[in-house]
Amino acid sequence: MLIYFLRRKLLLWDDGRVIELYRMKLSKLLVFIVCCTIISFSLVTLKISQMPDRIMLLEGEQHLFDIKLPVNVSLNFKKNNVVKLNGNDLNGSKVNLNLLSPFKIESNRNGKVDFDIMVFGVIPIKRVTVNVVPQIKVIPGGQSIGVKMMTKGVMVVGVSQINGSDGKIYNPSLDAGIEIGDSILKINDIPVEDGDHVSRLVGASGGKPIKLTIVRKGKEIQASITPVKSNDDQQYKIGAWIRDSTAGV
Repeated sequence: MLIYFLRRKLLLWDDGRVIELYRMKLSKLLVFIVCCTIISFSLVTLKISQMPDRIMLLEGEQHLFDIKLPVNVSLNFKKNNVVKLNGNDLNGSKVNLNLLSPFKIESNRNGKVDFDIMVFGVIPIKRVTVNVVPQIKVIPGGQSIGVKMMTKGVMVVGVSQINGSDGKIYNPSLDAGIEIGDSILKINDIPVEDGDHVSRLVGASGGKPIKLTIVRKGKEIQASITPVKSNDDQQYKIGAWIRDSTAGV
């Protein structure tokens, strides 16, 4: 009798351990499933929340949504006659979709429509507003403008000081009477082409005085200027900012 009683107690104890072991495994499995569900739902919510809040479409335009999520959602439209879904008219306010496949919203008529993206058909996680506006045409008209093209020379748009290689400050353009708006036509009787050409002619002077042929307010005048060797790049300069002569816009 004693042996039978001990064996029965041992079996019951073993059965209790087995039940407790299965209970622990089941609890871990449930925790794992819950965690996976929460993570998956969070990823879906994050991905869908990155969709634009507002979309503006012109008549005849469309917007493609390509989210690539293996999840079924419901699109709940507040109006069903402003836009089309995948080229089809909306016969009802709610449409079920799988986001693994792209879908497109097309304009149908002018107006505004809101639609909610709902997971499991009941949990709204995103609202998108679509504005459909008419095409706007612009017809040129009004007062014409003129563009004055000065095909010869370059225009002075500014004068500046030069840090000479001897440590002194010079302003050769100001000293020579050069003014903003002057057009330099020639340097030493050589017609200038552009800013680079002016730099080459000034550099070739070697610091000797050069003759400028200038147009100022429609009159042609002569000026003499002495280039200065810059301490910054050791190049000869006249302290004038110039550009190709296009003016009068």
